[in-house]
Amino acid sequence: MVSDQPSILPSAEPAPPPRAPGRPRTFACPNCGGAVTLRAAGQSITATCSQCSSVIDVADENLRIIEAAQSAMQQSDIPIGARARLKDIEWEVVGYMRRSDGPGDFRWTEHLLFNPYHGYRFLAEEYDHWTLVKMLNRDVPGAGGEGWIDANGRSYQFFGKGFARTTYVAGEFFWRASTSDVTAVTDYIAPPYRLMVERNDEEIIVSEGEYLDARLVAAAFKLPLRVPSSSSAGVSQVNPYKPSCDLGKRAGQFTNLQSDRRRQEQYPVVRNVPAEQERQYRDRDHLLPQQ
Repeated sequence: MVSDQPSILPSAEPAPPPRAPGRPRTFACPNCGGAVTLRAAGQSITATCSQCSSVIDVADENLRIIEAAQSAMQQSDIPIGARARLKDIEWEVVGYMRRSDGPGDFRWTEHLLFNPYHGYRFLAEEYDHWTLVKMLNRDVPGAGGEGWIDANGRSYQFFGKGFARTTYVAGEFFWRASTSDVTAVTDYIAPPYRLMVERNDEEIIVSEGEYLDARLVAAAFKLPLRVPSSSSAGVSQVNPYKPSCDLGKRAGQFTNLQSDRRRQEQYPVVRNVPAEQERQYRDRDHLLPQQ
C-alpha cells in the first residue's frame, strides 16, 4: 500500500436535494441513435450511451455530447439498474465510474446509488472492499489538513493525500462527469468510518463513508460478488486482530478512543492470528503518522 492513496469520493457538485419520484425518460443518443434511459430524470446532468459510450449533457435541450465515444463499454460487478436495500433504504444503481490515482497504480470503482426520497449515495469498491458514502452538506473545520478532525461526533485521524482521476464513466450523474476530471484528495479514518475531502479549483466537498462487509453487499444485490482475500485489509476496515489491551496507544491502531469499549465488545482479543492478514493490518497502520 502507498501513503498517498486517493479518496474514493468522486469529483462532483453537492448532491441535489431529494425530489418526488418522476418517470424514467428515454431518448435517442445524438451520436449513434441508441436508446438512453434516465432513471433519475430531472436530477441527472449527464448520461452515457450504453451503445457507443458517448457522454451526453442531458441538462441541455439539444443533448450536447460532452465527450465522444469512450473506449469499449466496461462492465461493472454491479450493473446499472440493480437494486438493493442498504442501511434500511432501497437503492438503485444509476451510474458507475472507474477511477485511479495519478500514476494509475491504485484503481477503484464507484457506483452512484439513487432513491427519489433519500437522494444519492456512492458505493465504492476497492479491491473487493466496499464503502457506502454520503456527501456532507456542511463545512468541516480542518478538512484538508494533516491532523485530527471531528465530524458527526467522531474524531478522524489523517490517513493520506493524493490525486484522483476519472478514467471511465457509465450511466447518469448529477454533475457533468467526464474522464478529464482530476482532483486533489485527502483521507481520514476512524474505522469503520472514513472521511474524504476532495477539492478542485472551484470547490471543496467532504463526504463520510462506512465500511460494508462484502458478503452483506453481495446478499443485498443478490449477486456473486467477490470477498476480500485473507491477506487483504481495507483502508477503513476495523482491525479485529489488535489486542484490546493495546487499544488507544497510537492513531495507527485505527481506534477511536471514544468508542474503545464498543470495539472491544465487538472484537475481543483474538489468538492464533493468521500471520499474513495481521501483516496487512500492520502495514496499513504504518501509513499513519506516529503520535
